[in-house]
Amino acid sequence: MPADVNEPIRPPTADDRTPESVASTIAFVDLIQFTSLTNVHGDEAGADAADTLESLTRGVLGDEVRLVKTAGDGVLLQATNPHDALRCIAALIEQLHDAGFDARAGADHGSVVARNGDVFGSTVNLAARLASLADPGSVVMTRPVALAATDLELAATALGPVEVRGFDAAIELFQVDPCHHHDHWLVDPVCGMRLEPGRAASPGPGDPRVGFCSPRCAELFEQSPERYRRVLD
Repeated sequence: MPADVNEPIRPPTADDRTPESVASTIAFVDLIQFTSLTNVHGDEAGADAADTLESLTRGVLGDEVRLVKTAGDGVLLQATNPHDALRCIAALIEQLHDAGFDARAGADHGSVVARNGDVFGSTVNLAARLASLADPGSVVMTRPVALAATDLELAATALGPVEVRGFDAAIELFQVDPCHHHDHWLVDPVCGMRLEPGRAASPGPGDPRVGFCSPRCAELFEQSPERYRRVLD
């Protein structure tokens, strides 16, 4: 029977709405030295790097992980559980390495508010902070996420209780390095690109970890070696 068009519209109740608060694993993955890459090689190189990040991210998503949003040099992921989140992060970091980019990530599991396709809350904020603490090529995570590392045959290193900016109490953190072939690559300390040894424009001066993607990067390093050596320390 059709509704009476003159009947007042009933405002939605709590029972009518999809719950906003959901348990999720949240991860931030970002490219390292993105600003340096853009400054040295130009805006198009930065845009190409951002496109590569988004494309590779979409390629590793599974049914339980979604890309919430991109932010130039970073992506925000939401997963239903730590296992799928960590699997996705590990695959993304390794594929970014294959593409010549260094990345890092932070991950936490907890309650988030999902609204208009985005996610909000302390879990999201903490994941972002943890990404900034991660070493190149690594993931810093809380204990709920670290427990999934064993099942994925990833070794988690305990970092102990760590003071995280914006949070009152120290948080127990762990770090995982998911890349299986990082020792076979060189790093350009000027722009952050990862290079196969045979593809380096020139080797690093006296440092087997260093190579340059272009004569321009080699020239900048020669002008200010101490500035760029700090990136490797």
